[in-house]
Amino acid sequence: MTVDPTSTGTGTASVDDDLSGAMKKGLKWSFINMAVGRAASILSGIVLARILVPEDYGVFAPALALVNILFGLNDLGLLLALVRWKGDLREAARTAQTITMGFSGLLYAGCFVAAPWFARTMGSPDSAAVLRVLALTVFIDGITTVAHGLLVRDFRQDRFAKAEFTALPIGIGISIGLAVAGAGVWSLAIGQLAANVVSGVMLFRAAPFRVGLAFSWPVARPMLAYGLPLAGTSLVEYSLLNADYLIVSRALDPAAVGIYLLAYNVANWPISIITDAVRRVSIAGFARLENDKESLSRGFSRAFSGLMSLAFPILVAMGVLAFPLVTLTYGDQWTESAPVLELLIVLSGARMAIGFIFDLLVGLGRTRTTLLLKCVWLVFLVIALEIGVRTGELRGVAMGHAIVSCVVALPLFLWAAARAGADLRDVARRLARPLIGLVVALALGLTVRDHLGGRFTTLVLGGVTVLLAYLAVALRPTDITAAREWWRDRRKAAVQLTGSGGEEPR
Repeated sequence: MTVDPTSTGTGTASVDDDLSGAMKKGLKWSFINMAVGRAASILSGIVLARILVPEDYGVFAPALALVNILFGLNDLGLLLALVRWKGDLREAARTAQTITMGFSGLLYAGCFVAAPWFARTMGSPDSAAVLRVLALTVFIDGITTVAHGLLVRDFRQDRFAKAEFTALPIGIGISIGLAVAGAGVWSLAIGQLAANVVSGVMLFRAAPFRVGLAFSWPVARPMLAYGLPLAGTSLVEYSLLNADYLIVSRALDPAAVGIYLLAYNVANWPISIITDAVRRVSIAGFARLENDKESLSRGFSRAFSGLMSLAFPILVAMGVLAFPLVTLTYGDQWTESAPVLELLIVLSGARMAIGFIFDLLVGLGRTRTTLLLKCVWLVFLVIALEIGVRTGELRGVAMGHAIVSCVVALPLFLWAAARAGADLRDVARRLARPLIGLVVALALGLTVRDHLGGRFTTLVLGGVTVLLAYLAVALRPTDITAAREWWRDRRKAAVQLTGSGGEEPR
């Protein structure tokens, strides 16, 4: 989009209106895509868990963990570098396409060659073939990185959502069909690969222009200088999310790994439903308040306390009612996941708090701080997980996660938030009632759980008890109003930030 420099202010206003409209449309489709994707993932996971057995997930987990970690590094940060590129876009796109395709091809070749060694190291020889198939998704991601970046640059989340909406039912349908046919772990691997192929083809075709292969070092150098630190941060982040799978896979049998995988996925429900939605608007909102320290501090306190106040009853209910929740949803074969879920819920709460502080730091441009803190977190986590798996097996791993997140990571991020301008005393004041409500709800929930018979009755009445006890103590009408106003303000800020010619920070 160009503007005639001799035109009046009306032309500039038209450009701003167009950009604001594109941002609004992108936000809408981004939310729709997230909601549908999360719901489909949870529902398909429930269906597959009732067909497959823990051993299938145990074979799949180490391959999935490694592939997820590689995804953190795969694009070398060039997707966002392309989004922010100011020069010749077509030349930059060709150079990025060459780099990402070549690098992802090397990653896949490395996975293919190292797969047998990796599987033996993880104590799951059957994972080798699964890794060789699943790692193809890394190569597909490398091919479509540039197309994805171009769509993000143009706020064409509608095209991205269309690709996801088409790929999701195909992948889920293949997985469920193969699972019913008795394909076991292959139903998970092939279904995911099929979804990635369909999505990749549609993204490639949806790009605003066809991208060939070329290489220019004067273009590649600044793109890599910007992108590699982002790739390093992503690598640490993905390692934090998947280190436990690798450690558990190496130390325990596949059935135990499958049990842990399901508990971890269920513990992530609150994060998927709440945190991911907030993150789509919070970073832009904090960036807009960077030069208004008073508003920034007040906005963070109100938003952080509102987010955690909303999460507390959900976390308490899931932890207290882990046994009926798991067995009624997934079946009796997953009973052993319940005690693991009880501890991982603590991790879920800590990650929600840390994630919001992370948004504050990124919105203020303190990306080096976030990278350093996450590196420290990862080091302590690996040590704790190694100790936990040897002393308490699955519950030891979950306990190690919970302790490190609450004792090491959360205090560090709170310290960084205070240095960035957050008023932690105001946060503590706002969270006093919700924390008391959490304790009361936990006590009453445990009492009700231990005196009710029947899993369905326990789940329903226990959940109602936790919710009512929490609301009676924690929330005031003004809290609900404040949370609604904050959400509305952040959406407006995200639109205005881009509509006024600024760039949404990453």
